[in-house]
Formats: sequence, structure tokens, C-alpha cells
Amino acid sequence: MVFEAVLANIVMPMNKFGIRGVIEGFYGKPWTHEERIDMLNFMATTKLNTYFLAPKDEPGHRRSWQDLRPESELTQLRELVAHATSKAITFGTAVSPGQTIIYSEPSELEALKGRLKQYLDLGINVVGVFFDDIPADFQAEGDVKAFNSFAQAHAALGNQIFDWLQREYPNAELIICPTVYRGTGREEYLVELGELLNSKVHLLWTGIQICSFRLDVRDALIFQESAKRKPLYWDNYPVNDVAMIHELHIGPLRAREAGLVDHSEGLLANPMWQAEATKIPLFTIAEYLDDPINYDPDASWDRALVEVITDSNDRAAYRKFARTSLWSCLNDDASPDFSSSLGDVAFNYRSGQMPKAIEILNSMANEISAATLIIQSPNFCNAKLATESAPWIVHYHRGGQILELLAKNLTTQPDGNFVRTLADEALTWRSRIFGDSLHMFLGELADDLNSAEFH
Repeated sequence: MVFEAVLANIVMPMNKFGIRGVIEGFYGKPWTHEERIDMLNFMATTKLNTYFLAPKDEPGHRRSWQDLRPESELTQLRELVAHATSKAITFGTAVSPGQTIIYSEPSELEALKGRLKQYLDLGINVVGVFFDDIPADFQAEGDVKAFNSFAQAHAALGNQIFDWLQREYPNAELIICPTVYRGTGREEYLVELGELLNSKVHLLWTGIQICSFRLDVRDALIFQESAKRKPLYWDNYPVNDVAMIHELHIGPLRAREAGLVDHSEGLLANPMWQAEATKIPLFTIAEYLDDPINYDPDASWDRALVEVITDSNDRAAYRKFARTSLWSCLNDDASPDFSSSLGDVAFNYRSGQMPKAIEILNSMANEISAATLIIQSPNFCNAKLATESAPWIVHYHRGGQILELLAKNLTTQPDGNFVRTLADEALTWRSRIFGDSLHMFLGELADDLNSAEFH
């Protein structure tokens, strides 16, 4: 089988993960066909070996799972499979029937097989049945009578699909995303599913949270004990869907323990809808998966920028911007350099050295202005990256303008009320540019300027 062959070729203890790839599983506008082809090319250069297609808002994935897919869609899938194969990348796809399926109805099973058969006949040898993000109990009275639990229904369906694959498509493999796909690993549903489901079926797991701030060996071992198999991680980084749509997750992968290489089947990263910007964190994910023992997040991130932004001047400008957009579930230090400089400003004005504080503000403002000018230039070497980053660049640029306005105000007549208006403006931004540092600094400065000590 596809995954088993990959895993079997790796000598224990492993030095790299067996399954290393991407799961296009986010909510929102799916990637285009061209973006998927381009991503496969990028994956080949970074030693990733698996692409799994499961975008939540692709109509055929969830809402119309019973319907056969039109020839136009199959034509594109056929091209993707061929291109992936040419790059030595395993291509998989899934169906998510859980919103409406009646588990006890035989015709539903046949409809599911019909859909999967379309994919299998294209040469896709890894298919999935996903039960994530659905009602947590039965919706049909027939299911209540037929099954003792949700886990029993999912195991029964999974085993029937697996047995069918064994008979009709013996080289194919099955992945299931359970309804309980994150937590302690000791959940009753997961334990029962693990007991009942054929042990050769792969189970996806996101870790202790939907977007887990860490993944470690301890939790992997608990999962393995409960589910009777190693986890195949669905890692929700750098995804930025749902409540995270105003965040640009372009920092490196962090807090994934190296020892997971021996205690998981692999890891599939759920990307952002910004396909080009995703390449920056994905490069670091690829390096972690290829050599987790020696992985260095910061060094890897610098190599990622070289890979994605070929011009050194453009790269230096984008790096300055990107260092203000590092916030994510993995990292709460969104803007380390910017925050440190603001700390210097605060120290100087509170120490009675206002001219020095103003000098630092002007320097920061000029740096942001210069970087913005380069990124927004029509000559920027990666136009797609600049376009995808544009909503965040707007606030980055405005942040520089606010610093310039502040410097002018402090030079002439410091006005706490004026500074308060700047703080209030920064607080309205939904982007995570600068994290909390800008509006907090401005708010504290406004309070200081309005205090008796400054009058």
C-alpha cells in the first residue's frame, strides 16, 4: 500500500517522517487548479511527499457528497494526479458525508462508494472519509436503532469501505477523520473507535487543540494507546480560516517535538488560503519533517525567505514586514523587533530624554516606509506574495505613519488626547500586525502625557 510502502522503507529509528505533506482542508475559497499545480512543484523542491485535497467549501466535498463529480472536475483531478505522480508525490482526496448521511441506509454507503470510485479510477490510491465538524450525534431515527454509539456507526462504515477497497482496489488506503479529532486522546469516542475500526485504517488527529500550540510524544503515545494506531497529524498551522481570517501566519513551525518522528505516521499541514504566502511557513514545516532532530525554526525561516523571495533587497524589505506578523497559535510574540524598539522609546521619554525617543520613532517610521515602498513596487520579485500580503501591508504602512505623526507631536507640543486617538485607531485593526504592542504603547503614552508629571 502507498503509505505502508513509504513507512516500510524508513529504517527505525526514523530520521524523517514517513508521511510529509499538505492537506488542503481549510474553510473559505479553495485554491485554484493553477495554485495546486504550483504547490506540487514547490512540494517537490522541499521533499514533501503527500498532497491531500479536502477543501471544506468545495461543494462536492461536503454539501453534495452523494452526487458524482462532473467530467470537468475529474479532468482537473486527473491532471493533478499525473503531475503529483511525476513529482513522486502521493495525491489523495476525501469525501465528508457526515452532515447528512444516514449510516443505517445501504443506499448511502453505495453513494459514498460511487464517489470514491470516481477518484480511485483516476489513479488516486489514498482516499478519505471525514466526519469532522458535524453534529455530534445521530440525526436519523434509523441510526439510533441500528447503533449503540456514534463511534460504532463510524467504525462500521469505515470497515465496510476498507473491506470494499481490499476487494476492488487492493493498493488503496483509507484515512478517516474522526468527529473527535483533538483532545487528551482518552475520549470515550476515540477509544471505542480505535477498538472497532480496522487497525490498517489511518486516523487523523490535530493534537490537544484544533490549532495546537504544541505537539509532543506524550500525547502521541496516549493517542496510540487509545486508538490502537499511531496518529497521522492534521496540523492546523499555518491555516488562517474562520476566526483567524485577519491573521497572516507566516512565521516558522514551532513546538513540534522531534521525537514525534518515531511516534506518528506523519504530518499533513493545513495551509492558508493564501497559497503563495503559505510557502514561507510550509518550507519550515518541510525542513522539520525531513530532519526533526536538527530543525532550527529561525534558521529555517530565513532559508524559506530566500526560497520564496529571490531578490535580496525585496527579501530584506519583506522580512522587516514579516517580523511584525509572527503571531499565531504557535507564537504570541508577534513583533519582537518592533516591540523592543518601542520599549527603547518608552525608556527614553520616561527618563527625560525625549529627543532620543523622537529619534528612534523617526527611524522606525522611515524603515517601515522604505520597506512598504519596496513591497508595493510593481518591480517586487514575487508579485503574488505582495498581492496576498496587501491587506496586512496596509496596516503595516499605517503603523509607520502613526509613528511619524507621533514623533511630530512630541517634537512640537505633546498632546495625550491626540496620542489617544492614534491608540484608538490601532485598536480597530483586525489584523495582528504588531500584535498588541503598538496600541498598548500608544495607550500608555497617552496616559503618561495626560498625567500631572508631564505638565
